[in-house]
Amino acid sequence: MTQKNISHNPAKFLIFSIVGILYFFVPLAPTASGRSTWLVQSVNLIKAWLKPYLSYIVLIFVALLVIGCIVAKVTDRFPLLTRMYGSVKIIPLSCIFWALSLPRWSCSRWGPLPFWTPPWAETAWL
Repeated sequence: MTQKNISHNPAKFLIFSIVGILYFFVPLAPTASGRSTWLVQSVNLIKAWLKPYLSYIVLIFVALLVIGCIVAKVTDRFPLLTRMYGSVKIIPLSCIFWALSLPRWSCSRWGPLPFWTPPWAETAWL
């Protein structure tokens, strides 16, 4: 019979509860558009730091997802990938392949617009 190690430390509970409430719910940081929470401020800061590389980061993670799905379908040598992606059907897998092409187009500054736009159409809005 095993017993769980339960810590009865109310100070630890109160400190982390107050920090969580301040971080997630209380609008403390003033911005140009008003007041926002520290969570919104930290997300905006991270997005500003990663802005030049965000397309490449998305491309890498979606490519890893596609590789994981293919490996899980082809072989059973990686039980973690088989357990995570082995039950993916063909339609979600094709959606994942399509999702791989979108950040690739964004990184290369090339897209499907020339193929979907007829040559006689007005493209002045581009």
